Amino acid sequence: REDVRRLQEELQKAEEQAAALRGEIHARQEEAAKVEAELRDTKEAEASTKQRLVQLTEDHATLRVHLESAKLIAVESTQRAIQAETENESLMTELEELEGVLVEKEQTMQTLEEELIQKQKRIEEELVKKKQAVEETEQRLTKESQGMLQAQEETWSCREKFLQEEADNYKQKLARMQTFHVELAQLLQIKDGDNTVDEQLESVEPAMLKALIVQEIDKRDVLTTKLGQMKLKLGATKRQLTSQKQLEAENTKLRAEYEKAKLAMERMATRKAKSFASVTSLPVQQRSCPSERNAGKENRLAIIKRQLDEDEAETIDLRTTPRKAQRTKHVYVASRYLSK
Repeated sequence: REDVRRLQEELQKAEEQAAALRGEIHARQEEAAKVEAELRDTKEAEASTKQRLVQLTEDHATLRVHLESAKLIAVESTQRAIQAETENESLMTELEELEGVLVEKEQTMQTLEEELIQKQKRIEEELVKKKQAVEETEQRLTKESQGMLQAQEETWSCREKFLQEEADNYKQKLARMQTFHVELAQLLQIKDGDNTVDEQLESVEPAMLKALIVQEIDKRDVLTTKLGQMKLKLGATKRQLTSQKQLEAENTKLRAEYEKAKLAMERMATRKAKSFASVTSLPVQQRSCPSERNAGKENRLAIIKRQLDEDEAETIDLRTTPRKAQRTKHVYVASRYLSK
């Protein structure tokens, strides 16, 4: 029994050891699976690390090339900066020289502005005088042309009425002569063969009546022709009146253009004053860029001087053009109606 008990105990211990070994085997298997998974992860990480190393090597080569080019650009920028400093110094010296020239030119601009103001005053005075003269001439010619047209229209209307009355009278006389001729012919046909007096009347009166009828017809034709001529002349007079109205409308248009030209001159004078003010009041902060300031001053002075010359020429053109146009229109109207 003791042997059996001992064997049972040993069997129990052997079973416990077997269970422990089985647990250890399971644990070793799990650890082996974990190690295999870690090994796979390590291999994948190694492959990605190798790819990353290749990419970083390529980026390193690229950055090295960029660094070399950046060094070259930095050297060139340094050289350009040195050159710009030397140019800036030379431009500063030129700026100091040109400031004196600018002062002289500003004085010249002031004198030119004073001359311009005086010229504008003279031009405005001349424009006012010439405008008054043009208006007076226009009113006088308009009154004369209207009076002549009204007189001609009244004369032609009276002549037309008179000729129309004469034509109506001749038509009535012709109708009476035709009626008399018809009645006389009927009487001559009834009394045919009565006596020698009737034969003489038959042979003489129709010829006389025919001559009178022809004469009256000729007179009627002449009067009709005269009436047509009078109607044509009346139509021409009406056309002349229409053309006179058109000329008055054109004259009004020319006056409006003259006013526009005057406003344009005033705007040009205002613009020149503004440009001169912008030149004389240069801001102090522009001294930070001497070369641009100098070039801007030179360009503005040249532009203002050119504008002064152009505006003077335009002022003369605007001053003379409306006057010449209106004078031409008035001379044309006067010569046209006085020739009638």
